[in-house]
Amino acid sequence: MKIAIAHDSLCEFGGAERVLQSLLRLYPDAHVYTAYQDDRFVKNFFPSLSGRNLFVSPIQQLRLAQWGYLFQFLMPICWRTFNFEGYDAVISSSSYLLSNTIRVKKPVHIQYILGPPKNIFDLASPNPTQKVIPYTTYLAKQYENALNQGMCVVSISHHIQQLLNHMFKIHSDIIYPPVTIPRHAPSSHVGSYYLTVCRLDDTKEIEILIFACSKLSVPLKIVGSGTDNQYIHYLHSLAGPTIEFLGFQNDSKIRQLYKHAIAFLFSPRAEDFGIAPVEAMAHGVPVIAYHGGGAKETVIEGQTGAFFYSYTPNALVRAIRRYTPERFNRQTLYNYAKQFNEQRFHKEMGQLVRSLVANKVKNTQ
Repeated sequence: MKIAIAHDSLCEFGGAERVLQSLLRLYPDAHVYTAYQDDRFVKNFFPSLSGRNLFVSPIQQLRLAQWGYLFQFLMPICWRTFNFEGYDAVISSSSYLLSNTIRVKKPVHIQYILGPPKNIFDLASPNPTQKVIPYTTYLAKQYENALNQGMCVVSISHHIQQLLNHMFKIHSDIIYPPVTIPRHAPSSHVGSYYLTVCRLDDTKEIEILIFACSKLSVPLKIVGSGTDNQYIHYLHSLAGPTIEFLGFQNDSKIRQLYKHAIAFLFSPRAEDFGIAPVEAMAHGVPVIAYHGGGAKETVIEGQTGAFFYSYTPNALVRAIRRYTPERFNRQTLYNYAKQFNEQRFHKEMGQLVRSLVANKVKNTQ
């Protein structure tokens, strides 16, 4: 089969890029289409991609990729510059930059919805361009039309499935994203700090972790980077002496950090799924998370972690004080996380693509 993947952008690493890496392991000969990309980023994280199998929209010529929010209102036009004729199937992996609005006629189109563009639907703060150019209504209509016209819509979690159904009356199937699972269960260890791993942007609301850990004077290591320098500066201004910013770290370093973590702290109040908490469980680290979004599907109170139910620093402080790591079994955490492994993702996505392509061929004969 000839496969194309439409991916929002290739400039910073997060859960969406882990999904793309896994899709490329499933379909190593796939062509990738993206709005814009950073050469160094692609070289580091997607070395197999080149001019032969990576196609970038004309927006790339503006060379302003680090300010991607400037281009959100151009996305429906951007995606229509691509021609997907000649493929058997196209998988759009869509979130902020609406890659699911691509125009696909003959190939099968699977819309893998990582989450709706939250700023467009008042689920997050508006971006700076949005405050100047009133494009929200236009993009919302384009997004909804794409969902309604789609052959197959797949959600990343029950949370997103319910959100799409509530907002658009759209039915979607669910395929959980892939999580990297170690070959062997983690050994016992004594934790010496709390840990979080995420992209540093305001939708993650990392400040609640900083407030709580600073109040308790407990060590917190924050792994991640971002492009919103104003928000990152704000986080640094809040941090007390026990807060350490480690910036971006590769997978090997993160695995080492898990070995001495007391717990993984997860701050988003309505994350679409949350790969990082499950990855922490796979390394034997329990999760303390807000009871919302995808965390409600992956964290089991008393078995894989603990919740705080009011979104305030004091509620998190109380959850940390109640938390006793000795209650959690690392083998149990590891076994639970394995259900989200890459093999399961490949099996479910592969079966879906094959069945849709086969039905398409049958109906055209």
